[in-house]
Amino acid sequence: RGDWYFEQDVPIFVNRAYETFDLIEHAHEFIEMTYVCEGAGVHYIGGEAVPVEHGTLFFIPVGHSHVFRPKTLRKDRPLIVYNCLFPVEYLSELSNRFPQASEICQLFQDQRLGWFAMKDGAGEYHALFREMYQEFTARPPGYLIVLTSHLLRILTGLYRYRIQLDMPPANRPQWLTIDEAIDYIGQHYAEE
Repeated sequence: RGDWYFEQDVPIFVNRAYETFDLIEHAHEFIEMTYVCEGAGVHYIGGEAVPVEHGTLFFIPVGHSHVFRPKTLRKDRPLIVYNCLFPVEYLSELSNRFPQASEICQLFQDQRLGWFAMKDGAGEYHALFREMYQEFTARPPGYLIVLTSHLLRILTGLYRYRIQLDMPPANRPQWLTIDEAIDYIGQHYAEE
C-alpha cells in the first residue's frame, strides 16, 4: 500500500534492498522503477522469468505482480536493487509543473503500458539511483528538488528507450543511433 511508503509532501520513496527468498510475489498501487546495482538473479514479473544483473532497469506499472530472486544465497554475491516508488497521480503533478514533460508523463500514466526493462550500459542510471537513495536517506536541504529532477531524468531515458522499441531500426531518430553508438563504444573500447 502506498501509505506505507509515502509521507505527506514527499511523493517519492527510494530504498536499497537485499533480495532474498523471503519476499512473496506482490503487486503495488503505485509505480515502481527498480535498478539492479549488484549481483545477479531472476525477476519474476508478468508470468515471465527475466534474468537480471548489474545495470538492469525495470519500469513496473501499477498492479503488475513481481518478485526478485537472487542467483545465489552466498553473502559475498548478494542481489541488491534500488527501488524508486511514486504514486501514478504524481505524474499529473509533474506534467502540470513541467509542461515540457507532459508527453513523457502521459506515456507512463497509460494503463495499457506494460512493464519493460532496459540495460544501463554506461552506468548513467546507476549514478542517478545511487544519488536519489543518498538524498532520500540523508534529506539535506533541497533533497526533493534533486529527487524530482533525477526522477524526470530517469523517466525521460525510459521514455526514449520505450518509443524506440516500436520503431524499425531504419526509422529510429538520429539521436538514438548516436546514444547506442556511445554505449557500444563505452562497453567495448578495451577489447582487442
